[in-house]
Amino acid sequence: MPPRRPSRHTGTSSALRATLAIFILLGWAARASAAEPGALPVAGLQQTVNSLCARLGITQQVTVTLVDTNPRVVSMMPPPAPGDPFSLAVQTDFLDKLTDDEVTAALAHELGHVWVATNHPYLQTERLANDIAMRVVTRYSLSRLYAKLWALTGAEADLTHYLGPEILRVTRHYAAD
Repeated sequence: MPPRRPSRHTGTSSALRATLAIFILLGWAARASAAEPGALPVAGLQQTVNSLCARLGITQQVTVTLVDTNPRVVSMMPPPAPGDPFSLAVQTDFLDKLTDDEVTAALAHELGHVWVATNHPYLQTERLANDIAMRVVTRYSLSRLYAKLWALTGAEADLTHYLGPEILRVTRHYAAD
């Protein structure tokens, strides 16, 4: 059997198939986003929550919901019945004002409440939730989050009450002999 000669149209058909695949994917993505507005942001938030839960050692299921209004803007709700998941509710217009780091800080703070509720249920405080959150996010991210939260709600407080005092680190450098 003689060897097959490559077709001179192989490059064209590959390009055509790739272009067709792109159009199919774009159409699918447009239909998915039109069918369920907010589905993609919630999925991304849920992935972040799942990752933070793993890092904080939280084994209980926690779900995220975007809401139009939330009196606390971002909050944690305990399970309504044993075996049900904890729920985090995030006010959509506040979420739109946050950077990725601040979103992570907000979710970590609320997961701090979940951690406290499952480990020390009688010690619920904002400060303790922030102490837990600072295991996975920076104090700076939380301070920016509080600034935006207080700007939205008109409230204001001493940040030290919520995050504790800032610790200054002193480093000494010694000259080598």
